[in-house]
Amino acid sequence: MATVGGRSRPAAVRRKPPVKVVLRGDGEEELERFVVKAAHLYGWHGFHVSFSHGAVTGVHTLGLGDDHYDSDGWPDWVFVRGDRIIYRELKGKAKYPTPAQRQWHSWLAAAGCDVKVWRPKDEPEIVATFSGRSAVS
Repeated sequence: MATVGGRSRPAAVRRKPPVKVVLRGDGEEELERFVVKAAHLYGWHGFHVSFSHGAVTGVHTLGLGDDHYDSDGWPDWVFVRGDRIIYRELKGKAKYPTPAQRQWHSWLAAAGCDVKVWRPKDEPEIVATFSGRSAVS
């Protein structure tokens, strides 16, 4: 109990300040750290593709020929929360998707998937997407 103006009152409950995730830099590594922290903060689960071209033994999708793997270009991250799944390619400032990445984005979009490229300038959209505070995704 605290005494205020001669009256006893229950002590105020201290609230933790809201967590703020900050993007520090405009490279892909900084962007990835920011995206992963923001996703975790808002309860999303993510899967990151570290390697393409079938670098994971046994995970190959044959495409146009025996020496071509459709795994090239798969988006960097797949995030899931509840009934929502999103596919995101992360690019640092002045970096662009490869032709294989653009092809995968086209295939996923044609299948009705939410697929986008995120860059450092998309910080507000990233937070809005994960927080669910906006129709922006």
